[in-house]
Amino acid sequence: RRFAPTGMAQMAMPVNVAIGADGTRYVADSGRSRVLCYGPDDAFLGELGGEDGARVTSVAWSHDRLYVTDINGHCVRVYEAASRRLVQTIPRDPAALTDKDPAKLFVPVNLAVDGAGRLYVSDLAACRVQVYDADGRHLRTIGSQGDYPGQFARPKGVAVDREGRLYV
Repeated sequence: RRFAPTGMAQMAMPVNVAIGADGTRYVADSGRSRVLCYGPDDAFLGELGGEDGARVTSVAWSHDRLYVTDINGHCVRVYEAASRRLVQTIPRDPAALTDKDPAKLFVPVNLAVDGAGRLYVSDLAACRVQVYDADGRHLRTIGSQGDYPGQFARPKGVAVDREGRLYV
């Protein structure tokens, strides 16, 4: 079936979607720079994002948390799903990081969460995937710029399957 809400619920440029355990759909809309929230019955529940000129490109849901990329803020914003309240950013203080800091995000474009709650962030400009724990602590970096195995050229999509395999 086709889903095409109108009015305040209308999408401008939907680029990603996450679905909560209760069937709520969270649509990352880069045209509105917001995440639009729709109930299982298609009812418009509201929106989140857009703080400080944020530019939204991806959304992921895990354990009542919503993770939303913000290209302009060089971070992932973490919201409480039920209240849609911002609870933290990953990294915690993106402006305080230098370009050499391993936790730094330059252009975070896509997200995935594995079964253990680890967050994977594809960073288009840094040509790598950053991995954070559920509390936002940087765990490791995967890949670097290049065209050899283990290297990336502007990685966009990222996904983790049930077996824990990472796809970029």
